Amino acid sequence: MNKLNLGCGLDYKEGYINMDFNEEVKADKHFNLNELPYPFKSNSFSEILMIRILEHLNNPDLVMKEIHRIAKPKAIIKIRVPHFSSIHTWIDIEHKRGYSIKTFK
Repeated sequence: MNKLNLGCGLDYKEGYINMDFNEEVKADKHFNLNELPYPFKSNSFSEILMIRILEHLNNPDLVMKEIHRIAKPKAIIKIRVPHFSSIHTWIDIEHKRGYSIKTFK
């Protein structure tokens, strides 16, 4: 299995390694994504999902470097984050930041 679903929460996906820090959710690995490095070898994954998780993390720049490390060359990396102008960005007290369409350029 070379697909990774980081911060899976309640969105457990078949065919992926599902990882979340919350021991109360179904996950294949429980791990705090603020702790680096992640427990995977370099060049391990052809696909990495980070859906509504990056805004919760302390150092997104370091996390992105870690994602680059564990991704295979030409991997598909799907990231979904809240736009800074959305009310949903600031409703959750655990959100540390919002993002714009130019953040990842």
